[in-house]
Parts: sequence; C-alpha cells; structure tokens
Amino acid sequence: MDPFGRLWVGTINTSANPSQTAALYLLRGDRLEKVEGGYTNANGKAWSADAGLMFHADTGRETIWIYDYNSDEGIVANKRVFARTAEGRPDGLEADSDGNLYAAIFGGSRVDIFSPHGDLVGRVDVPVPNVTSCCLGGEGRKILFITTAFDGMSPEARQNAPLSGHVFQVALEA
Repeated sequence: MDPFGRLWVGTINTSANPSQTAALYLLRGDRLEKVEGGYTNANGKAWSADAGLMFHADTGRETIWIYDYNSDEGIVANKRVFARTAEGRPDGLEADSDGNLYAAIFGGSRVDIFSPHGDLVGRVDVPVPNVTSCCLGGEGRKILFITTAFDGMSPEARQNAPLSGHVFQVALEA
C-alpha cells in the first residue's frame, strides 16, 4: 500500500526458465492497471517519508529502482537505478523517516541499509539464507522486524539453518 492506501502489486514468473513476463500493477478502484512489464519478479515496494519517491525491488535483476512519485495521482515517472545488490537479491523493502532504505536480501542472509543516495551504509545479518521482507515498528519505529522463508530449501539446508521461516526483530540504534 502506498501512503494513501493504493494497492501496488508485482507478479513473478516461476517457470523453470523464467522470461520477463512479470509486471508491476496498481489497483485503481475495481481495475488492476499494468504500470510496467518486463520483469521476472516484480517484488518489494516502499515510499519515501514525504511520499515523493517510490522504490521497487527488481529481484531477478538484483536491482532496486527509484521513481519520482506523484502521490496525488499514484503515478510513477523518471525510473532510474537506486542500488544494485551483491550476493543475494532484493526482496521486501522499507523506508525510514531519515530517507534510508532497508532491503531484505533473499539468498544473502541479511538486510542491506542504503542511504538516501543509494550508498550501502549498513547491514543487519540474519542467521538464515532467505530473507524476504522487513518493516520498522515499535516505539519510534526503532525495531526492525524481518521475515524469512524456508520454501525451496533442501532438508540439508534447512538442517543447517533451522531458524529459516522465522520472524526476527532487531533493535536499531537510537
């Protein structure tokens, strides 16, 4: 949901050899509007505190895009690369009031923290490989809640990372 209650969703192509047939959509009233195609996995979304920017995780390309966001109309423009991830793929996103972006890194055992300019400024390590999403909560939004997955993991991988599928919370520095 954007800050004004509009539902944004992305699709994923789960075939053995995925093509770029997934897309980013916006629900307007009772109509699902295709905003942009060409993805294998159109994933996490987040908005800046002033709602003037939208972030979108392109998991298959290991890229987080940033758009100018017209919050009155729910329209994106001026797509550009915000950040690229290494050793894992961006999944769920969360933005804080200081303009930092938190990106769950699927296959990377962590949440990356990017400055408002897209520079990697921190990371939160998680004892499981598949980190799926994150959100800020608690008093002053100083607790990072992190979700993880175990789907697709072999029995051996699950034995080596028995907390896969759990939710974690991390207190952030004040």
